[in-house]
Amino acid sequence: MDMNFRTTLRRSIACCIAFPLMATPIVAQEKPVSVATPDGYATQNGGTTGGGDAPRVTVSTAEAFSKAVSGDEPAVVIVDGQIEIGNVNVGSNKTIVGAGVTAGLSGGTLKVRSNNVIVQNLTLGPAEGDAIEVSGAKNVFITKCSFHDSSDELCSVVRESDFVTISWCKFYFDKPHGHAFGGLIGNGDDRESDRGKLHVTMHHNWYAEGVKGRMPRVRFGHVHIYNNFYNSIGSGYCIGTGFECHVRVENSCFEKVKRPWREQKVGALQSGGEIGWSNLAFEGCEQPTYIENKFPVFELPYSFDADKVEDVKARVTDSTRGAGNCLSPKTGSSESKKPRIVVLSDFPPIGVVKGGDVPNTMKSDPDDMQSMVRFLLYSNELQVEGLVAAAGTFAMEAHKKNILGVLDRYEKVYENLKSHDPDFPTPDYLRSVTYEGRGNNHGTNIKWGKDKQPWSDIIGEGLDSEASDAIIKIVDKPDPRPVWISVWGGPREVAQAIWKVKNTRSEAELETFVSKLRIFLIAYQDATHGWLMEEFPDLFIIDSRKTYQGMFGGRDQLSDLNWVNEHIRKGHGPLCDVYPHEGMGCTGVCEGDTPAFMNLISELRGLNDSEDPTQPSWGGQYKRLAGTNHFVDGPGKSSISRWRKDYQKEFQQRADWCVTPK
Repeated sequence: MDMNFRTTLRRSIACCIAFPLMATPIVAQEKPVSVATPDGYATQNGGTTGGGDAPRVTVSTAEAFSKAVSGDEPAVVIVDGQIEIGNVNVGSNKTIVGAGVTAGLSGGTLKVRSNNVIVQNLTLGPAEGDAIEVSGAKNVFITKCSFHDSSDELCSVVRESDFVTISWCKFYFDKPHGHAFGGLIGNGDDRESDRGKLHVTMHHNWYAEGVKGRMPRVRFGHVHIYNNFYNSIGSGYCIGTGFECHVRVENSCFEKVKRPWREQKVGALQSGGEIGWSNLAFEGCEQPTYIENKFPVFELPYSFDADKVEDVKARVTDSTRGAGNCLSPKTGSSESKKPRIVVLSDFPPIGVVKGGDVPNTMKSDPDDMQSMVRFLLYSNELQVEGLVAAAGTFAMEAHKKNILGVLDRYEKVYENLKSHDPDFPTPDYLRSVTYEGRGNNHGTNIKWGKDKQPWSDIIGEGLDSEASDAIIKIVDKPDPRPVWISVWGGPREVAQAIWKVKNTRSEAELETFVSKLRIFLIAYQDATHGWLMEEFPDLFIIDSRKTYQGMFGGRDQLSDLNWVNEHIRKGHGPLCDVYPHEGMGCTGVCEGDTPAFMNLISELRGLNDSEDPTQPSWGGQYKRLAGTNHFVDGPGKSSISRWRKDYQKEFQQRADWCVTPK
């Protein structure tokens, strides 16, 4: 089968979920913990689902843990804290996931001897024997775990096991000893029953201090290794090429190790085994030459995304997003950790209506007003760098006075909000970053929607605005974080900024500028939407044409007008008072633009990585448009509405803050 190999650019991996997520969140102590979607060989043979949607059980004792993982009935087991276990057999159809960085198992061996098992976000060790032994099992996915200080191997896959993926794990020994080894894939030259089995994927793993060898040692198996980082200084070797092995290594980095791979006593050369490699980095060590490069060795039955080899070390060793059980919430007061965001809103005045005998400047979809109320109640968790009044209302005019009017309401509840979190930005700061775009009140004839006019009518020479100039200055700041452009109306202002950079700077400078942008488009609202998609295939764009409608409620008790009146509009202060009772198409919650920032909020909850929109989030789930860095509608509206209970609970709480000082 042909391999679909694509190098992923500009992706950072959320610590607990460096990959797409399964459909159902796990909640431990009201903190959502997500289960990773398997990749690699674990997707074969029908796939690996673990406990799937089975009931969740949280355990904190050895007895409760052993009972929860026994038998073959599906179960999702959340490990709360560090549990000292003996040797524990894991039954089939189990998901075992830690509830944070303190979650772990020590003392004995976690023995996976059944099928369809997921193990995630655990610290495993110290242990007598292997920390994990996968023996005679099929479809096993081990990810985001830290393995350390076992008396035998840290993690082995043996005895006819098959369809296994081990990813984003860290292996190390604080107290090295004579048998401080990483792990085996196949545990005997005479185990001919392993022939044709032991299909294992290993990616984004870090073999760190104290590991002496077997990273892994392979007999018989077909092992695909990519994006691994090896820097276990003082080790004898990293990968052991053993009896009838078939090892494919690519886009991995070896740093100051003695031997990146080594022939075992009865190894590949004597037994017809093979190893092949491509695109490796060697720093302070040399590529072995004892064996012919047989790359690709074998064809893969799955596609995969590999990081560039020069990015591997930084990605894998990142202390909060890299390999190992390093789940770490990114909330906090440090500005350097907050997502940078600029909102482009076709913002109406207070009192906006959908229709009637009023001027067109008072007619619009009221959803931007709804979304702005929610946005301001989350402004403590975001680094708000711009609030832009783009062309809006039925008159397609841009007036920043409309945004400033809502900020006056925010000022009246600011002291109460600040008592709950001092990171809420001051009203004066928000006023200072409020900018006006171009609208029909500036002599620019902007038409709403798709195929209504050529893009050159509304961007180009002489069409700069206060807002487009501000966007350029924001992106040009010497800050390594990307800038999220949350587009609630038309993207004209960011398109004009890009047009100006394209026409006044070098190609390299344009590439640098574009690489810092993350654009989230809601619907197709002006002609520059198509220009951005067609002209810049490498520009990060989420194009939400219909998925955003998952935010529309009005038909259930968590989003209908009764809920909105009780928990937001009535008795919650001057800011919430301006929350309209309806939007276009529904009453109650009708916040079509809110998904364009809620993906960042759910990321701060540890639920997703905003750099990978294929993961479920409060902003929806999307699929990559082939050959581009664009993401379009995937599962649809339900990928937002399924989180309604979670995000509405927080919205209600924050509305209460407006009138209840801490």
